[in-house]
This record gives sequence, C-alpha cells and structure tokens, in this order.
Amino acid sequence: MNQQLLINNALADSLVPVLSFKALDKHDHVLPGVKVSTVYGSDRGNLVAPYGTSIDILRFSGPGEHDVKDVRVTVRSMTQARFPAGSHEVTTQALDSHGREIERFARFSAVRLTNENNFPVSVRIAYILWDQPPKGVTQQAVEVTAVGG
Repeated sequence: MNQQLLINNALADSLVPVLSFKALDKHDHVLPGVKVSTVYGSDRGNLVAPYGTSIDILRFSGPGEHDVKDVRVTVRSMTQARFPAGSHEVTTQALDSHGREIERFARFSAVRLTNENNFPVSVRIAYILWDQPPKGVTQQAVEVTAVGG
C-alpha cells in the first residue's frame, strides 16, 4: 500500500476532516493533470479521526498518475464528530464460508468485527483490489467495494 495518508489527531475529541490534495512529482512540482481522491473519504468528510493516528488511502488518476512521489495536503474544514472514539480499535478477522478464521490474503466469505469498547460504534468496511505494478511504479487501488451497510 504505497498511497497511505496518516492523519495525526492530538486532541481528545474525534474529528471529521475535509482535506484537499495536490499531487507532486519527485521535484515537489504540482502535477496538474493528476486528480487525487481517497478511499475512506477524508476528502469528503466521511472519515472520523479519533485521538492518535488514522489512515486513509489515496488514489491517483490522470496523466502522470504514476509520477506522483508526494502530496500537498490542505485542511479545508474540521468538525467534531458526533460520537466519541473508543479507547480500543474495532478489529477485523476474515472468515471462510463455514465461519472459520483464515489467513490474510486468502479468499474470504465474511468479516467478523470485534468491538472491545463498552459502547456501540459505527464502522465501514471496504474491500480494496490493488494492482500489481512493475518494480519502481507505485501500487494503486484499482477497485473499492463497500462491504455491508
């Protein structure tokens, strides 16, 4: 996963950022033909960033998409989330068609979510299909499918 965006939140409140991005080449020049979007929605106000570090995944498209070496991030807005973040992350485990745990990267039929917090939380799960680029070319998320409701 070459296109990870790490979002650090030092505040106790969970935040909902709306970010914008400019793709940069190896000389830190803007690549004007490259559109940057996100998988989890930090560019649309769909990602909740609790205290600590959150991850979003960037997607690049357009002429020069494989020349991106960095991005310039601008915070367009930031609001407090309606619900507090838990002190524990919700964990996932892929399962086969019989409900048995399977190894990472194996074919799966379901995903088990475990919430160790003492209150309910809302989560979204996405299945990401990655390309297999040649050496020296960054990996891209080519297809993203929402799992569940």
